[in-house]
Amino acid sequence: MGGTTRNPKEPQFYLPFLLIAGGITFLALRQHPIESTSIGSLDGISLKGWAVLLGLIFLGTTLALLRTAHPQPTDPNKTSLVVMTYNIQEANDGFGQRSSDRQLALIRKVSPDILALQETDSARISLNNNDYVRYYASQLGYYSYYGPTTVTGTFGTAILSKYPLQNTRSVFTFSDTDEIGTAEAEIEVNGHRFTIYNVHPDGSDTAKLIFVNSLIGRSHGKTDVIALGDFNLRDYEEAYQQIAGVYVNAWTSVYPSKIGADGTDMSGDNRIDHIFLSTPLKVRDAFYILPPASATDHPVHWAEIFWGK
Repeated sequence: MGGTTRNPKEPQFYLPFLLIAGGITFLALRQHPIESTSIGSLDGISLKGWAVLLGLIFLGTTLALLRTAHPQPTDPNKTSLVVMTYNIQEANDGFGQRSSDRQLALIRKVSPDILALQETDSARISLNNNDYVRYYASQLGYYSYYGPTTVTGTFGTAILSKYPLQNTRSVFTFSDTDEIGTAEAEIEVNGHRFTIYNVHPDGSDTAKLIFVNSLIGRSHGKTDVIALGDFNLRDYEEAYQQIAGVYVNAWTSVYPSKIGADGTDMSGDNRIDHIFLSTPLKVRDAFYILPPASATDHPVHWAEIFWGK
């Protein structure tokens, strides 16, 4: 079931912008024509002063650009990838404290080839317009796709990658709480085309079932599928069982008991962040780091996947 179904009771996100723009336009129309001002002097500041100011802004922008990490060439003959899903809670930890530096340090330590971020919807007025997707990508030197924009009312699903992202798109499915927006992209690695789905469904069981059916339908016929994110699904729920009937869960394929080699017990209800793979792909190892060490309110989850012999 494609398309976006909106709840008539949902906030009208466009309305504040419309009112502000209308108010400014009204005030501007009521103003008297502005008298011409000498180009040599604006409010006591000389033209030379403006030139110096603009030059400093340009210099600062250039220096910031030079400090930004850029995507580096990757090994074209790789036969494995590290994929990671991370609900960053707008770069806050479980106590609501800013944790962007700790999250970046953890990501650098794992060095995933593909990074799926959820709850990246902070690039909005109510959260100080902090674009953590852009910030993380620039600090890590990754390609990035922001995914569904914040004005659509989703939690935010973004894809970062060491490989160039192709055919990026956002897909919406039926929702009855927050909008459900999935970020999708493709990458090429050693002759393999991987299709990546970064997800964060929410709402009723019906909404989650429709989301899963849409995901299965959209990925049907693709050979190398990686679907990861905050599924908000436990393994005893119907929607989970439907997707697990088509794709392999990375964690349980390595640890059928759901308890990791280091004793990390993910057999309970807190395992809602998953990595699913199409059957040609295999899992070499999988990991969870629990809060507070994850520097967010979710476990961070990654796995090494491989193909071939």
